[in-house]
Amino acid sequence: MIGRKKHLNKPTCCMDRFVTIDKIHEVEIPILVIHGKEDKTVPIEHGELICQKAVTTVPPEWVPEAAHDNIENCREVWKRIRRFVKVELKMK
Repeated sequence: MIGRKKHLNKPTCCMDRFVTIDKIHEVEIPILVIHGKEDKTVPIEHGELICQKAVTTVPPEWVPEAAHDNIENCREVWKRIRRFVKVELKMK
């Protein structure tokens, strides 16, 4: 537990170089959070807290069957990313 930061009931790992929760409030562009509900490596509460602390978010995508190592294989993830880029960011 030494060196871990406790933002949630489960602490973040001291080896995490990218402690997003500590820095997300500095990001001023729209943020899309996508998280697998079956993720055992990074609990979904982490994604929920990022949404709460972010300055500008769009509706998140919580993927029921996705885990930490297979979320990129889920069709709804790519559909959601396309909608984010084309509609919410208004890019063509």
